[in-house]
Amino acid sequence: MPPLPSVQVSAEILLNARHRKSVQFLLHVSGQIHLQGLDAHPSVANELASALVAADSNIHHVQLVFDRLSCPNSCTWDSLIMSYIANGEFHSAFGLYERMQQNACSFTSALTLLKLLQVCTELRDIHRGQKLHADFLKSGLLQHDLFIGSALVEFYAKIRCLLEAQVVFDELTVHDVVLWTTLIGAYVEQGYGVNALHFFKQMQDEGLSPDVVAFAYSLKACTTIQEASVGEDIHNEIVIKGLDTDRIVSNTLVDMYIKCGFLNHGRIVFDKLVVRDVVTWNVLITGYVDHGYEEMALRCYHQMQQEGICPDDLSLVASLRACSSIQSIESGQDIHLLSVKLGLEGDLFVSNTLVDMYAKCGLLAEAQTVFDGLSVRDEVSWNALLSGYADHGCVKEALECFEQVKAKALSPHIAMFICAIKACGSVGVIRSGEQLYSDIIIRGLEGDVTVCNSLIYMYANCNCLTEAEYLFHKIVVKSEVSWNTMIAAYWDRGQSEEALDCYGRLQNSGSNPGSVTVVCSLKACGSMGTICKGNEIHMQAAFQGIEKELYVGNTLVDMYAKCGCLSEAQKVFNDLSERDNVSYNALITGWAQLGESRIVLEVFERMIRDGIDPDFFTFINILNACCHAGLLEEGQLFFHIMTNEFCIVSTPDHHSCLVNLFGRAGLVHEAVIVMNRMPFHPNIIVWHIILAACQKWGNAELGLEAFEHTLQLNEMDTAAYFCMCNIYSESSEG
Repeated sequence: MPPLPSVQVSAEILLNARHRKSVQFLLHVSGQIHLQGLDAHPSVANELASALVAADSNIHHVQLVFDRLSCPNSCTWDSLIMSYIANGEFHSAFGLYERMQQNACSFTSALTLLKLLQVCTELRDIHRGQKLHADFLKSGLLQHDLFIGSALVEFYAKIRCLLEAQVVFDELTVHDVVLWTTLIGAYVEQGYGVNALHFFKQMQDEGLSPDVVAFAYSLKACTTIQEASVGEDIHNEIVIKGLDTDRIVSNTLVDMYIKCGFLNHGRIVFDKLVVRDVVTWNVLITGYVDHGYEEMALRCYHQMQQEGICPDDLSLVASLRACSSIQSIESGQDIHLLSVKLGLEGDLFVSNTLVDMYAKCGLLAEAQTVFDGLSVRDEVSWNALLSGYADHGCVKEALECFEQVKAKALSPHIAMFICAIKACGSVGVIRSGEQLYSDIIIRGLEGDVTVCNSLIYMYANCNCLTEAEYLFHKIVVKSEVSWNTMIAAYWDRGQSEEALDCYGRLQNSGSNPGSVTVVCSLKACGSMGTICKGNEIHMQAAFQGIEKELYVGNTLVDMYAKCGCLSEAQKVFNDLSERDNVSYNALITGWAQLGESRIVLEVFERMIRDGIDPDFFTFINILNACCHAGLLEEGQLFFHIMTNEFCIVSTPDHHSCLVNLFGRAGLVHEAVIVMNRMPFHPNIIVWHIILAACQKWGNAELGLEAFEHTLQLNEMDTAAYFCMCNIYSESSEG
């Protein structure tokens, strides 16, 4: 190549070379320019630097050319700054920008400033971002450049300075859809759904039509504040504008409906989609899991694969959570195999969920195996394994796991302390629990209310109520769990009066009792037969709108039944929107205790009509009712139905009822035959039944045999002696 003859020709060649974007050619030209001594000429050097940047040359080549310039022009400054940004050398880019500001003959272009601001946003660099903001104001760019305005709003939003973002927005004279959307998105991302919807409406009031991003943000705002009705209105707008087929909008619509609890609406939108990607499926599957429809979630998981969509990590995690909730071990193992096949077993998120799934399903060896295979473990990994051991009563393993966390110089999370303490409490290992308590004090965690609650539970379960009370009184601001734990501790240990006293203190504190508190307190009322207090708690539950919750409703039925107020129990039962076998058992027990056999059988028939399967407890009450009413044939029939139609394995209590049925009917010998046919040895209760029947029907010979068997089981049984005396007394009188 001949030498370059002049500055003008050199500049023209470089201009043409920019379009070729060949670094090798440019470096060759650069060498020739340097030999001619033209690289110090401003026009040539500036053009050379710009050409090298355009060709993605090594940043150091550009810097060499730049350093030879006595007065680089604005284009060269911009080119080098942009080159540094493109190469990720942000510190150098800002350093160059500061040098450029000191150069009076140069000014930065709006594009370069925009790029620098985007870097500040990415790095969350508050100081430099604010400095750029000041430079925008000086240059007058901010008032006229909507791109810069939107970028500034986004910058302040990302650094969580919503007030500054709003100020920038308000100072701009012109607002377009992009700017409005940036502001709306800023409010949504920080959880201010109401504000976001306000600005969404204001944008429309100013005559601007939202784009897909604005609609998506508005739907997210509805999700944040659980405003499904507003979401439906926005949905209608989306349909009118023909944007309902857009992937981003449709996915957000499904997400909004499902997270607001409108699963059917979400499913309708989902089913109408022509194209469904893995994101859409994940929204649906996760929604079903979050709302307790685990089986539906797993059906969707399988349907997704049938439609050719490959699950990702989120799909697997949501499906594994479903398996955990419904103890679906087989499905969980299938998902595990797929995670290995997809190479996702090494994903910490997936692996932690696998550990949790196996642990919750009771497969602790499998949970340990997955855990051991983790190359990286975080506190979630350890907590999943520790919780599994604790929940299944494996205190030794749980505490070993806890000690391993400390041995690895990791700081145990509060959740780990709570799991370990509960493990000790569940089996009454007070010594290990107190060692954990000492560790908690050393780490300064004793002020945490959740830790205190678990310690109260531990001490109560270890029958150390004094220590439990001491900790309870130390809590300055008691949570609902604190009250629940203490009230339950009293009731579980038969101290119903103390439980109700604690409930009274809860009310005096100004707190509203939750469902669990109400249930524990109602159980205490049932134990003591304090109907007045029970009525008071019932009124409180009604005021709070929780009386028809199944758990609360069942306990109300049980409380009224135990207090002998069967008309009230029946009324509460009839008002329940949902009933299970616990509801029916409570009512049947109450009527059976009053000897109302006819009503007991009517309630049982209603139970069968409602499709509720009776359990072993139901039949104990039915058989007792038949005993008291002398319904021998009906009692035998119910025993047959229990064992043959409902396949319920009979217990000693069922057989005791059957023996009693014959004994009360005067068929004492038949009662003995039934007793001898029992699949287990007669207990002392059965022999008492035979003794009572012998006394009633005057069978001294059989009575003596029953008496001797009773003494073999308990030679100090005063009731048996008293009964035998009566038998002899009555036989001698006869």
